[in-house]
Amino acid sequence: MKHENREGPLLYNARIIKTYLEYLEKYYPDISTDGVLDYIGMTRYQIEDQGQWYSQETSDRLHAFLKKKTRNPKIARDAGRYVTSSKAYRVIREYIYGFIGPEKAYNLLPKINTKVSRGSRLTVRKLSHCRIEAITTPLPDVRENQYQCENRIGQFEAIAAGFTSNYAKVEHPECIHRGNAQCRYIISWTEPLFVRIKRYRNFLFLLAPLVCVAGAFFLPLTAMVKLSLFCFLLVTGITGLNWYLENREYKKKIEEQSLTAEMLIAESNARYNDATLAREMGQAISRTLDIETLLDTIMSILKSRLDFERVTVFLANEDKTRLIFKAGYGLAPDQEDYLRGVELHLDNPASRGPLVVSFKEKKPFLIDNASTITEELSRRSQELLHLSGSSSFISVPIVFRDEPLGVLAVDRVQSTISLKQNDLDLLMAIAPQIAISINNARTFEQMQASEEKYRDLVESANSIIIRIDAHGVITFANRFAREFYGYLDHEMIGRNIMGLIVPERDVQGRPLFPATREFLARPEEHVTVENENILKNGEREIGRASCRERV
Repeated sequence: MKHENREGPLLYNARIIKTYLEYLEKYYPDISTDGVLDYIGMTRYQIEDQGQWYSQETSDRLHAFLKKKTRNPKIARDAGRYVTSSKAYRVIREYIYGFIGPEKAYNLLPKINTKVSRGSRLTVRKLSHCRIEAITTPLPDVRENQYQCENRIGQFEAIAAGFTSNYAKVEHPECIHRGNAQCRYIISWTEPLFVRIKRYRNFLFLLAPLVCVAGAFFLPLTAMVKLSLFCFLLVTGITGLNWYLENREYKKKIEEQSLTAEMLIAESNARYNDATLAREMGQAISRTLDIETLLDTIMSILKSRLDFERVTVFLANEDKTRLIFKAGYGLAPDQEDYLRGVELHLDNPASRGPLVVSFKEKKPFLIDNASTITEELSRRSQELLHLSGSSSFISVPIVFRDEPLGVLAVDRVQSTISLKQNDLDLLMAIAPQIAISINNARTFEQMQASEEKYRDLVESANSIIIRIDAHGVITFANRFAREFYGYLDHEMIGRNIMGLIVPERDVQGRPLFPATREFLARPEEHVTVENENILKNGEREIGRASCRERV
């Protein structure tokens, strides 16, 4: 019977998700597993139920979410390696390690696959000693994604490690994502020396007594004693050698695990620092609307929190024809002077430096060895690279709502350690915050400029322009209005028009306040009105007023 839900067929057992959550709890404890379940729409009860299955769409959401949260592009493969130690796969693990060696464990995989997947068929065959072939074929109407191949590879690698302490080598010559009808994997492994010696020892344990018994019938007593002593020493020596090699291998494994633990701690600390940095930067740059102050703040935070030797920011000019240096740190005086005089051409097809390409294509670049790309650069870019002395660098576009604003660049000069993918991931997380802040600052500057232009225009107009609120209080009066009524600016601003520039009664003695209140209450009904004005000196003037807006 075919099981389906609104997202499609139910293809994968919930034990897979349980394995992912165990992996997160062990290696990414800062990521909430409850949050993961909420995102994919599953519960703890469901993943504990071995009869629970889920769809390809749920699998895709899970992988996309974990890849983003862990910032580990190989999360599927790493989780696959974890399978053999997972609590969720306890029964399967017992099956596997109940066998003598990797080969029989791999032969069990087709049976295991039926317990966790309804989306593919798995076959295994031996090619040679310590070498097998595994083939997975998706069932009709089943669509797998690339990360599922990577997860499968991780599992294949880890099974051999359970017996040999080393991951298997996995080749992937055919893949459905490269146009093949199936995924084919060639899995090979190397037996440690102590495993082979143990096999020889076990053989001698059986052979030596037989040799001694046979010798008792055909050899004299003296030769028999010598033969028995030889067999004893041989078995003892091989056993001792096996013990030594096995313990050395285990010691090596423990040291590797210790190093891995230290690396995990370092990675956890780095993720915490990255999150703190992002939060700190977001709080700091949200408090300023001046671009120069904003960029100085960004540089100060990056310098204090990160170990980048040099950071620069280039912003595009208004018509987006040039990239112009705006801020940075770690620059020598001559380097900064040079950069302030350089404009990177965005409108020149020959410009193909990483900063220009990063801006135009809105994608990041990680160059771990700058010397390898020298010939690909334009003359100006070569000059810039030579002057900077960069050994490796990263360029990240600063983009707001799909519009590139500039480029954030980081490079190393003296350090022998190249910039890595995690450095790029961190800068990619920072760049959107910078983009939003730059856009806000520019919008504020444009608003200020627009307001100043409006004020200049209004101030120089040869017409009375007065802005009043709903209660008739004057909030603005231009120069012509002040001169017409005879008041200074501070004598008008904040005062009510009634009694100041609108007389209590007209020349015929009729009260004007009721009509004025009606005008203020519903100005949209009185676009143009004829009114009587009173000047500071008591003179009266008849005029026509137009209502444009009410503040």
